[in-house]
Amino acid sequence: MLHCRCLKLELLVGFLGLALWSGIAQAGDDKPTLSASGQVFYATSKSGLAQSNDTGLMMNYGLHVFAGTNKNLSVHMEGFQSDFSYALNKATKSASELSFLLRAYFGVFYVGAGGGTTQVLIKRADGAKVDAFGTLYAGNLGARFEFGRDTVVSLDARGVLPTGIKEATQQDLKLGLKLDGKVILAFDLTRRVLDLETGVLYSTQEATFAGAGDGETMIAPFLGFSLNTAF
Repeated sequence: MLHCRCLKLELLVGFLGLALWSGIAQAGDDKPTLSASGQVFYATSKSGLAQSNDTGLMMNYGLHVFAGTNKNLSVHMEGFQSDFSYALNKATKSASELSFLLRAYFGVFYVGAGGGTTQVLIKRADGAKVDAFGTLYAGNLGARFEFGRDTVVSLDARGVLPTGIKEATQQDLKLGLKLDGKVILAFDLTRRVLDLETGVLYSTQEATFAGAGDGETMIAPFLGFSLNTAF
């Protein structure tokens, strides 16, 4: 698992999220809704940094607050963790992100922006090690379509730009723009409380190590749950 050198920034992000949550919770006449979500992905990874391809598990988890008139504002704190062991060349790669997003909704469409931290740890077949950490900026577009009372289809697109990447061993690592696209199908398991989520994620990122590499690509079907409550 990744060690974390970003505790101070994570705490700052947390405090900012709580402050915005407190603010938007007073907006509008609707009661705010708190949601906790978790998803498990079975991912196929093509890694230029690890110089190999393989499959592995990823996790995504989050806390979300929806408030304002007709729930037209939301705050999201989301974490992401992936761990891959590549059988072809015995390389390994772990990556994590912690992000904070603020979204505004316009009918079925939404737009969001935020930031956070990112970290990647790689052990390559040639013995080289990559241990990098930095901040990130994120932009988000999407749409939610409701079918009846029990089914929601969501289309989510996100661009993530790492900045200020620091590599612990002074290796020549460059991480560029990461683009994520996700299709989500959600069903009510219980009225207004527990949802089942399934779908697929496609992710691609520009990345080079020592001036070489053809980037990172993942495709991952997933299954997850969302727990919701109003207060």
